[in-house]
Amino acid sequence: MRPPPPQYHINKLSQSGEGSAGDSLTAIPELKDHLRILRPRKLTLKGYRQHWVVFKETTLSYYKSQDEAPGDPIQQLNLKGDVAPQLTPRILEAHQNVAQLPLSEAQLRFIQAWQSLPDFGISYFIVKFKGSRKDEILGIANNRLIRIDLAVGDVVAIEFDEHINVAFSCVSASCRIVHEYIGGYIFLSTRERARGEELDEDLFLQLTGGHEAF
Repeated sequence: MRPPPPQYHINKLSQSGEGSAGDSLTAIPELKDHLRILRPRKLTLKGYRQHWVVFKETTLSYYKSQDEAPGDPIQQLNLKGDVAPQLTPRILEAHQNVAQLPLSEAQLRFIQAWQSLPDFGISYFIVKFKGSRKDEILGIANNRLIRIDLAVGDVVAIEFDEHINVAFSCVSASCRIVHEYIGGYIFLSTRERARGEELDEDLFLQLTGGHEAF
């Protein structure tokens, strides 16, 4: 009968090692670096803050600075709650719903699902409204304009009536592009009310042309 093989434990290996070899075997590895963290409210392009971040085991901790890392972190995030196991069955279920459909019908279903998303068809531009000193976001949709505060993400829908006048200058794109977006959506809204009629090219050019600054 053979004797059992020798068993080596971490504490035994650490005793036979040289220098800090034992510490490297028992120490839990960490990833550390500076990261810019953004915690948005609805929508914002600013508000990034640099923190010292430590990733250890399944916990992500971030601090104001590297010097404060030995102390209590600003926040700890437990990363054990992985969404992949929940997401995979959802993907398979959605695939089964269209697997037997013809290609054109499956593509139509995809387009319909895409159009049902809350932010479908909204294009965003950075602008500066008249009377305001700060840059803001202008969202252009087929049925509304949205004004968004860059700093906090507050959203204000711009309501139009006979007495409102909106003026702004474009920062992230030329006024021509923004003009064409707004004019194009206005033209499409007139087409919905006049289906079956001949395309009014003059009206389209009038709405999307001009390109004067707002």
